[in-house]
Amino acid sequence: MNRRDFLKGSAAAMVTGGLAAPSLATTAGTKLLRFVPQTNLGNLDPIWGTQYVVRNASLLIWDTLYGVDSKLDPKPQMAEGHEVTDDGRTWTFKLRAGLKFHDGEPVLSRDAIASLTRWMARDTMGVRGLRLRAGARAAGMEIVKPDSYLLVVSEKGYGKLTPIGEYPTKHRAGQGVYTLQVTDKTGILIGIRMVENTTEELMVVSAQGQVIRTDLSEVRITGRQTQGVIIMRLNEDDTVGSIAGVGEREEVEEEN
Repeated sequence: MNRRDFLKGSAAAMVTGGLAAPSLATTAGTKLLRFVPQTNLGNLDPIWGTQYVVRNASLLIWDTLYGVDSKLDPKPQMAEGHEVTDDGRTWTFKLRAGLKFHDGEPVLSRDAIASLTRWMARDTMGVRGLRLRAGARAAGMEIVKPDSYLLVVSEKGYGKLTPIGEYPTKHRAGQGVYTLQVTDKTGILIGIRMVENTTEELMVVSAQGQVIRTDLSEVRITGRQTQGVIIMRLNEDDTVGSIAGVGEREEVEEEN
């Protein structure tokens, strides 16, 4: 007998009275349920740490704006509901009437905001840094350094250096500005790197294993929205896979 047939038979026996239905062992007239988690409950602050035992216990004690039903679908709990703007960027939540803390004080919107602000400061999900256009993707991220250059390399081996001062500071979640004139000739942007010293060397590796090591001094310094120059010549069906800096070239003395 396989497991599926056994389970079918067990279910049928339970329906016909052959097996007792599972139930909690309780004493008549009592409503006490004792639960022993896998570890000790150290606190009741699910934001302070990441322990599941704390999260699970907190969900049994604290109310939340939304909870989930048996199908894990979100349902309003402290919230009466919400409204969303047409562009989907603004959500407005309305609290249920009559919400009170344990001491009888009313729950106000500022209380919910304080809780959300504390959670957002610790949650690792982060916030949107760049709003991408349709079909675009993030190619890299660098920490800006004064008086440096931004090196960009495209999938078909084109690249250039642009002074960092040509990039204006923008607010978070914006679309930014163009840094490469992307065409069929250049292909899409593959990698970026912040360069402080143009005497450094650059290593470019293709998808088919071709490697080139070149001086950054040979890469043209030009404006933002240009296509640059050829850094690496590729086979027709090959593309740039990745780029990396390898520091300054070391002079090697030849032995006589």
